[in-house]
Amino acid sequence: GFSDLAGVTPNGIGCFIELKSVGKRSNVSRAQSDFLTRKIRMGAFACCTDSVVNIAETYRIWSMLLKQNGEEAKDYLLSLLPDKFNDEFTL
Repeated sequence: GFSDLAGVTPNGIGCFIELKSVGKRSNVSRAQSDFLTRKIRMGAFACCTDSVVNIAETYRIWSMLLKQNGEEAKDYLLSLLPDKFNDEFTL
């Protein structure tokens, strides 16, 4: 379930990004979603994306919310995770 990309944001917060093909963001396995959920709840920036534009917009909104209220920033990222899982894509 570990994300495809891991690092830190410019302000030192953990960053975990699951990469999917264009239009296939919903192809997240339960293990991948659980991993991202745990990281988000710990305060990291974590998401699933299918494009640079998508991740830039997600990060922009998350950053804005984080300045206002950390819990709202977490809730925003959690709301973007799919609620159905495609476990056929796990290895």
